Amino acid sequence: PHAANVGSYAAIVHRKAILRRTILACQAAIERCMQGDDAPGVLDYATKTLTQLQEQASPVADMESPQQIIERIGMENFFVPAKQYAGVRSVMLPWGNVRDVIPALRPGQLIIIAARPGIGKSAAAGQIAYCSAMDGVTTAVFSLEMESSQILHRVVCSAAEVNGHRLSAGWEPTREERHRLMEATEGMPPNLYFDQRMNTTITGIAAALRRLKARSALGLVVIDYLQLLES
Repeated sequence: PHAANVGSYAAIVHRKAILRRTILACQAAIERCMQGDDAPGVLDYATKTLTQLQEQASPVADMESPQQIIERIGMENFFVPAKQYAGVRSVMLPWGNVRDVIPALRPGQLIIIAARPGIGKSAAAGQIAYCSAMDGVTTAVFSLEMESSQILHRVVCSAAEVNGHRLSAGWEPTREERHRLMEATEGMPPNLYFDQRMNTTITGIAAALRRLKARSALGLVVIDYLQLLES
């Protein structure tokens, strides 16, 4: 073990200790039940013991007052939130009218795109991923309903401003459209990654992201879509 990881190892030891104490507490409660102890007494013991373990497992308070929040963040950062993320890349959205409402996607945010079927949620997510990567932010895309080649086809058509639905239906692109498609394909950013598994799970996504983060500073993850995810 490296000295730099002592905090992580200490946290692991702490979690394991809490689990062992929880097992012992449950065993003690079961023994009291088997011995015929009074039900209220057993429940009181179990509640008190498990509550104490819960407090040890999560020593930080779950709730904060306004004063505590401002003290933790700092008055200056509270009024100018962007300063909290100094030196960290934000993801700019590709549409000017949307940027008036959502200037950028900041680290740690969860953004959900919701609309009726067929409105263009996947296309919008693909455009965000493409623009993010073009801006230098390493981006990972996971799709549970399309193959990676299909997603890339959509992204290329969008970048080339060519109607992808017409191409999929068998329409032949014009010479100008073909030229734009070739330019868009050759100009695809190398820091845009697509997962090739359509049946991936939360665990699989986490593992893939760990491997990617080991090679590059990961900045954005796009998942299409959340309802299909399985643990």
